[in-house]
Amino acid sequence: METNKSTLFCPAKINLGLHVLNKRGDGFHDIDTIFVPVSLGDSMSVEVLDKGPDIFFCNPEVCLNGSNLVVQCLNSYREIRPDVPCLNITLTKSIPAQAGLGGGSSDAASMLLWLYRNFPIPSERLSELALSLGSDVPFFLNPTPSRGQGRGEILNPLKIHKEMNLLIVKPDEGISTRQAFLWLHQNRPGRQKTLDIDSIVDAINNESYHSLFDLASNQFTDCFLSLLPNKRFIPEFFKRTGADYYSLTGSGSAWYGIYSDSHLRLNAYRQALVDCQVFLCTSLNSIPS
Repeated sequence: METNKSTLFCPAKINLGLHVLNKRGDGFHDIDTIFVPVSLGDSMSVEVLDKGPDIFFCNPEVCLNGSNLVVQCLNSYREIRPDVPCLNITLTKSIPAQAGLGGGSSDAASMLLWLYRNFPIPSERLSELALSLGSDVPFFLNPTPSRGQGRGEILNPLKIHKEMNLLIVKPDEGISTRQAFLWLHQNRPGRQKTLDIDSIVDAINNESYHSLFDLASNQFTDCFLSLLPNKRFIPEFFKRTGADYYSLTGSGSAWYGIYSDSHLRLNAYRQALVDCQVFLCTSLNSIPS
């Protein structure tokens, strides 16, 4: 046992480019994307109890019941390791839901890693359990900049050295993953090519962020503009405030902008956006312990 009580950082992620290649026989889709962890994140404390039952605390707007991935993770892990004791879990959410930022997946992965460190299981079972919880969960087991293929579980680390200064804007409306893929299925523009990963990495490391508009498109952008036409001002906001590059992340509904000029980013952050949450953060090459 590490300690009787642990505090875990659960980072959000952004996608640099996201192409949906095809629908698979199992109902999921093959994708090609670059996952990048960011400094915006949730915090979760885990404390071992002498006796049951489990105790869960969270922000009032978040349900820690059977539909929550942290609870699902704990229940599924106990099917493999029934000796996992009762726990007191407090989840402090900062990552908004239905944003494309991976908040629920990151929380589940942090819970899974804590369980794995303290109550080991075979590594292949860990990988299977992570993927069963969600397509983004495997990335968050080792959240470093990586190319994601397959459902997102085929991961290859990338040498991205530059720290990117980011501004994230999340409108009050969310877009569920199911809703986004349904729209894409009905309005599919044709088969997508894979991403030019080397060119994207070079653009970032050379701070040639403008070239990402040609290299790192997100196929769900038209979905966002169609489902939330009253939020078209968000990409226009990034353009107006001097972002070098801006994009939807995941299937939405959050957008991020990369600013090489820190003053422009701060000025953009200070501008009030109606019915939106705004976050200052940076990209991460490793996760703080």
